[in-house]
Amino acid sequence: MCLLCNDIIPFGTVVRISCPTVKKIPYLPNAKELHLTGGSIIDIALSPSVEVLKIALCTKLEMIPVFPDLKSLYCYYCNSLKAIPALPKLSELVCVGCTSLTEIPKLPRSLSTLNCNNCTVLTAIRCTVYNRLECDGC
Repeated sequence: MCLLCNDIIPFGTVVRISCPTVKKIPYLPNAKELHLTGGSIIDIALSPSVEVLKIALCTKLEMIPVFPDLKSLYCYYCNSLKAIPALPKLSELVCVGCTSLTEIPKLPRSLSTLNCNNCTVLTAIRCTVYNRLECDGC
């Protein structure tokens, strides 16, 4: 139970947190998927087992920690997100409406999908050839 907003937060392998008042996401040792929605999130604790990270409308989040086993990263309308870290096992990266994101670092060869839409100040993507590459409004 979230003490700030009374939402139920399951601490299983899939964790969904949608709370406008939560600022910090704690260490979640069993989480494989982390789905975060909310404008006040400013810090995500490193949980090494996370393989899928979906963040939406986290308008104050500036950076994402390096999750060593992260395979899929989805960022939707995270207006303060400035950088994506180097993620060695990443296979899918989707960034939509991240209007402060200026550069995507060198991406691993494991990346098969890169989708960037409406990241209006994105000026550099360091990548090789991928199965699916889509950039629109960047």
